[in-house]
Amino acid sequence: MERWAFAVMAKTAFTCLLRVSEYMVTKAKHYILAGSTTFERRQLTQSGKTTISFISPALVFTVPKQEITAIDYNVRSAKNDQPGVGHPFHMERVLVSESAAFDVVGDLYDWCCATKPPDNAPLFSWSAGTKWPSISKFNQALKETARTAGSLW
Repeated sequence: MERWAFAVMAKTAFTCLLRVSEYMVTKAKHYILAGSTTFERRQLTQSGKTTISFISPALVFTVPKQEITAIDYNVRSAKNDQPGVGHPFHMERVLVSESAAFDVVGDLYDWCCATKPPDNAPLFSWSAGTKWPSISKFNQALKETARTAGSLW
């Protein structure tokens, strides 16, 4: 689970330019909570109108992946957040293609379907929100990946 979390966190961090404290559990406690995250589902009705609904990470498994169109989440307050409300993010789903290396929203969907993180838990947690990735192991995995990639060039 931890290695899978590393992969999804790295893609999310890269895509959104997040600091480590914004996606991993640290002393700063700025990490994304599952309860401040929603998946967006857009459906075309028979009358031709589009309806939008929002699904929590713990319940997203009830919706087919192809119906998920975006994700919204809030990075909790940090020192650069004067009003103390956090930083909202909206990310549209982009499928893997020549111009998109990965489907971050789809990866987050898969993660949440498997882990069903409770609202009061970090988004990147498992075992009912009681376990989450270690920063030291994450750094070790990044270094290992860089060494391996470096040896391929």
